[in-house]
Amino acid sequence: MTWSVFFLVPTGRGLPEDEISPDDYEAVLNFLYDASKYVSLKTTEGHHYKRVVLQRAFLEAHGLPAEEYMHLNGTYHRLMAKLRQHTGDLPLRAEEPERMRRTPLHVNAGDGFVLVSLLGEVFPSGYLPLSAGNVRRTPLHVNAGDGFVFVSLLGEVFPSGYLPLSAGNVRQTPLKDIYQGSELFRALRDKDALQGRCGQCEYRYMCGGSRSRAYAVSENYLAEEPFCSYQPGSFPFPEAIPAPKF
Repeated sequence: MTWSVFFLVPTGRGLPEDEISPDDYEAVLNFLYDASKYVSLKTTEGHHYKRVVLQRAFLEAHGLPAEEYMHLNGTYHRLMAKLRQHTGDLPLRAEEPERMRRTPLHVNAGDGFVLVSLLGEVFPSGYLPLSAGNVRRTPLHVNAGDGFVFVSLLGEVFPSGYLPLSAGNVRQTPLKDIYQGSELFRALRDKDALQGRCGQCEYRYMCGGSRSRAYAVSENYLAEEPFCSYQPGSFPFPEAIPAPKF
């Protein structure tokens, strides 16, 4: 089972007044990181969740409290209270003898055992740092027009189903040519062309913000993500930033 969480794009029937605040976006994204320990989940138009995952995973790996480095408001704490109410204290329950299951004698690294990291990398064990692959559905950097296209019933090619700018039509031009050559798609793949805070953000190569939401709010698909509260450079651990992939 996968919990698929859709973040509103104020276009079509989606209204700006239905949006939550940027601070509440940050709260919900951090809550989803915690909830993902109990249920598989994915986000749609929540690109800054990728940043939150990298930051939270780094903090956990180094034993650092999220409250000290992430902006967690009252919404986050209320959501977490509900999560704990429904899940209980699962780590403690695992320690109760009557709830523990014995491991078969033959189990070893890669033989009856795997470890999947928070970023989806699959290892034979937590102490054998050789990845056998990744279970993530899509690479981190995928965004509108960058690893993703939407083709309408009439053949119109859009960067996403929520970004209503056509780059061409597959009835006249091959999809490959549209994706690789259109000015729209090329601009969307150029993360250094992003404007505002997104253009300054150290996570722009794997996040890039919602181009659909930026366009819906400002009619500029390269504008900054309007519902992200992160200030570029404010996370004090640059080693948590993935190297750009071109």
